[in-house]
Amino acid sequence: MARTKPSAREGEDDRPCAQRGQLGQWQPSQRPPRHFPPTTRLNFPNPDRVDVWGWPSRGGVIVLPRVCAVDFAFLGLDPIDPPLFRDRDQEREDLFCQSLLALGAKWFDSHARWGFIGEAGDYADEDTLKDLRSAEQPEPKPTLMERRWVSVAYPSGLEAGLWIVEYDTDMYNGQVEVNNQVPEDAAQVQMARDMSEKVEILKRMKGARFYASAEEYERVRGGKACLNWWVSKTGGEVGPLEKTVYPGSG
Repeated sequence: MARTKPSAREGEDDRPCAQRGQLGQWQPSQRPPRHFPPTTRLNFPNPDRVDVWGWPSRGGVIVLPRVCAVDFAFLGLDPIDPPLFRDRDQEREDLFCQSLLALGAKWFDSHARWGFIGEAGDYADEDTLKDLRSAEQPEPKPTLMERRWVSVAYPSGLEAGLWIVEYDTDMYNGQVEVNNQVPEDAAQVQMARDMSEKVEILKRMKGARFYASAEEYERVRGGKACLNWWVSKTGGEVGPLEKTVYPGSG
C-alpha cells in the first residue's frame, strides 16, 4: 500500500467557505454546526479525537476516525505540523485515500452523508434519536459499514497480512449486533507506540482476526469494512458518489 506525505498547509489561501449539507428533515436543537471545509485534511469532532479525511477522485469522502500516532506514521503525516488541507494533486490524493482505507477508514457517499452519520453517532442522546426516528423523510438508516468501529494493524516480517477488529455501534435504530459491541478496552489501541504494538493489542481483543490480504478479508469475511473498496467499489452506499471539486486541483 502506497504511503504518501501530503504537503503541509497547501491550499490554505484559496479554500472555499465551509458548507453544511442537508441532513434529512431534522435538525438537532442547540447543537454546534459542523462547519468543516470540503478540502480539510484533519478534523477534531471533540477534544479527545482526531479524524483524517481524504477526497477521492471517484467522489464521496473517506474518513479515518480516532487516529492514533501509529496511524499518523503509517500515513506519513507530521504530528507537529500536520497538513490542514487535502493535496492539490488528485493522483497523490487518491494514493493517500488508499492508505486511509488500508487503516479501516469509512467511505461516505458525500460530505452531507458523513454529516448525517456523524450527528447520529456523536450526538446519540435520547432527544436526538427521537428527532431522527420521527422525521417525516429521514435519511436512509446507517449501513453496517457506516456503523462499524474498525481498527487495523499490519505485522512485519514473515507473518505479513493484517489484523483487524470490527464492532457494531449503537447508532440511530438501536443495537443490531448485540454480542458484537465495542469493548471497554478498545481505547487501548490509542496507546500503541508503533505498529507492532498495535498488532499485539488488536490480537488480544475480542473477535480479532488475521487475513493474508485485504482481498482475502473481503472474500472470506464479507467486506463490511472498506479495506479493499478502492478495487471493488463501483457506486455509493445509499446514493450516488458526490464529487467535491477542489480549486486548482490537478
